[in-house]
Amino acid sequence: MKALPRTTAYRFTSMSYDNVIVQALRKEIKVANAKARVIELETGVKQIRQRVVLKGRLGKHNVHAPLYRKGGVHWRFASITIRPEHATRWDVYVHEVFPEGYLWSRRDEPVDTSNLTVIDHRS
Repeated sequence: MKALPRTTAYRFTSMSYDNVIVQALRKEIKVANAKARVIELETGVKQIRQRVVLKGRLGKHNVHAPLYRKGGVHWRFASITIRPEHATRWDVYVHEVFPEGYLWSRRDEPVDTSNLTVIDHRS
C-alpha cells in the first residue's frame, strides 16, 4: 500500500532553481492571483491566493551537507532551510494563502453566498 503524501502542496522536483517549468508555473500563478484580485474588486469578497515556494535539497554526497548537520553553521533544531547555492535540487510547492477577511476568518458574521464565484486554479 502506498503511503499518503504529507502535503498536497508539493508539485514536482526541479534540478535547477530557474527552470523553464518553474518560470512558467510562477507566471501561471501570477495570472491566477491577478484574476482573484479582479474578482475581489468586483464582488468585494476575498479570494484565496497562491504562491510558489522552492525548497532546496542537499542530495547525495553534497559537500555542503556538514554545514547543515548538528554542530554545523546552518544547523537548526526545528527546521532546515537549504540555501540556493548549496542545494543540488529543489522541491516545488504551491501554497494557498488565505487573506485576512476571507470567509473562514469571519465565523461569527453571516455570509451571503448567493453572489460568490468559484475559481478552480488547478484546471
